Amino acid sequence: MAVQCSAGGTYLSSYPASNMPSTASALTLMGWVNFNGWGSTTTSSMIGIYDGSATASTSPTSGVQLGARNVAGQFYAWTWGGITLVNTTAGSPTLSNGSWIHVAYTCTAISGGSQTHSLYINGSLAGTSTNSNQTAANTTQIYLNGYPQTSGGTNESSTCMIDGVALYNRILSADEILTIYNLKGLRDGIVAGLVSRYAFLEAGSGSISNCIDYTRNANMISGSGTALTYTTGICYNNSRPRITS
Repeated sequence: MAVQCSAGGTYLSSYPASNMPSTASALTLMGWVNFNGWGSTTTSSMIGIYDGSATASTSPTSGVQLGARNVAGQFYAWTWGGITLVNTTAGSPTLSNGSWIHVAYTCTAISGGSQTHSLYINGSLAGTSTNSNQTAANTTQIYLNGYPQTSGGTNESSTCMIDGVALYNRILSADEILTIYNLKGLRDGIVAGLVSRYAFLEAGSGSISNCIDYTRNANMISGSGTALTYTTGICYNNSRPRITS
């Protein structure tokens, strides 16, 4: 299964989440997305990690956001505050409306003020950049379909589907990322450094109230209402037994 997100401030979030990496450290953030807006310049923050609280009186100071932004047909990773970390180039690869794509973002630890950021699309390296754009902070939450705001709502949400989200506190190798893409949710054995993983297998239909984290960290994510529902996804069923030891 997957989750069907709708525009208009509907989101999934985990707060507080345990054992989250700092944006100054090495990490990998990945997931499957299905989106119909690749031909436009509409910003859609699909998968993200942030410091702060989902309902705090102040906005986050740091984060990584993955999705569509600025240039039609390109995939972006950007900071809280809207500064690009890395993006694909036009037409490489071609992002097709209504098709599932797997995206993986990796970054090195900050060294000399800079980090190297990389994007993999469908298991292949599609963009890399070294810059000092990230503000360092310890992340505390995972957020899907938008980003946390001062008011506790969300923005940059869209109509999209999301599946197979995972966060690691290390850089996965190119071979590991390709393996995860090729297996499409089947058991991959890549668990070293795994912080959270969501397969969205809890229900066959209906609205989402919460989804479990398939790791011992138990970073459950909760939905914002009936606009988020389960739908047919990309990851195979019965493939993600919960890791408890």
